[in-house]
This record gives sequence, C-alpha cells and structure tokens, in this order.
Amino acid sequence: MTEAGAAALRALEALEKATPEAPAADTEPDEVATRAGEVMARREKPLRDLALAIECDPHALRGLAAAAQLHARIQERAAAWQAVLARARHLVGERAQAVSRLRKLSRP
Repeated sequence: MTEAGAAALRALEALEKATPEAPAADTEPDEVATRAGEVMARREKPLRDLALAIECDPHALRGLAAAAQLHARIQERAAAWQAVLARARHLVGERAQAVSRLRKLSRP
C-alpha cells in the first residue's frame, strides 16, 4: 500500500468513527439538529485529510477491501441520518403550520 493509500485509509477510519449511528426516528427535531451539527463538526478533519490523500493519489483506496467496507458503513449511516433529518424537517413544518392555524383562529 502506498503512503497516500495508508493516509487515505486512516482518514476513512477516522471518518467512520466520526459518523455515529443516526438517532432514533422519534427523536425530537431540535435534538436531531444539535446532534447533526456535532457530527458535522467531528467529520471536518477526517474529510479534509481524506481529500488531501485522494488529491495526492486519486486511486489510493482502489482495491482495498477495508476501504470498501468502511465506505459502505459510512454510506449506511449517512442514509440513516438523511432519513432522520428529513423526518425532523417534516415535523418542524407540520408544527409551524399548526401554529399558523392556531394564530389565525385566535384572531378576532
């Protein structure tokens, strides 16, 4: 494995560690947003390191089974996060509409 490959693999491992499982589907939207912000902050350095390694050698991770497995786990977690964030957005929208309806009803 090349030096760039080793650096890319280390960065991918750090990225996987910085990408926890998504919160439960019934987590309140404000908690989802807070946790998502924390995850984004933790992922910054590994993403930057990975980009640098890939810039040095675009094929650094090609053919590495460990890299493929890490990538698959990161992708699965990312998809779960996207689903939880979409649900949180939906709930916030519903709540905003409910507040708007209540305000209209309470006007004289």
